[in-house]
Amino acid sequence: MAKAFFAAAAFAIYPVAAAADPPHDADPAGSAATYRVTVDPDLAGTGIAVSTEGWVITTADLVRRCPPAPARCGIWVDDAARQIWRRAELIASDPQTGLALLHTNARLPAAASLASRPARAGEPVHAYAFDGNDRLFLPGNVVADRTATLFGDPPASGRVLVSTLECRAGTYGTAIFATGDLRLLGVVGGVIDGQDGGTVAIPGNAVRAFFERDRALYERRARTAQAVR
Repeated sequence: MAKAFFAAAAFAIYPVAAAADPPHDADPAGSAATYRVTVDPDLAGTGIAVSTEGWVITTADLVRRCPPAPARCGIWVDDAARQIWRRAELIASDPQTGLALLHTNARLPAAASLASRPARAGEPVHAYAFDGNDRLFLPGNVVADRTATLFGDPPASGRVLVSTLECRAGTYGTAIFATGDLRLLGVVGGVIDGQDGGTVAIPGNAVRAFFERDRALYERRARTAQAVR
């Protein structure tokens, strides 16, 4: 199968277009687990919590602009009761998938449940994303999974999830939820270059592997540092 290429992701704040109301069976936890991740006043994208212990997935293109030493980004957490600004440490950035892992020491109000199954062609899906300062609801369907060239130098090839979800500046890094079982099927990484439509997402199994691997490394380093003290 011919390889597709990701268009470069642009992270900028744009005026928010009107969004359709979410269906009654849409995942409320998906909305609460979707956060605006900001690097500076002019650069923001979307992040998805994968654990209430402070773990958030976003994209490498966004956090590449985080200040170095220590590399820190701001995560804007917006739940039903209050708005909280939290500082988050950049734990890992994976050039092969384009994912980045952030951690904040403060607990998060909600987290997405990772799917243990692949997406199905034609399956209805939805996402909550930040396009500017407000959260959007975006509906769509799964087109298929296909081989694509992922982020990285040299680039790595892999299977990505393609959907009809609208993808625009600021929404990269959000989660695609299965409308049926309300679980995270993938994390949006961009669009297919030169193709009509098609939001590209890193599949849930790759998200899980990245998260579990780098969380374990982080916790191992923390234990070692504590033992040295």
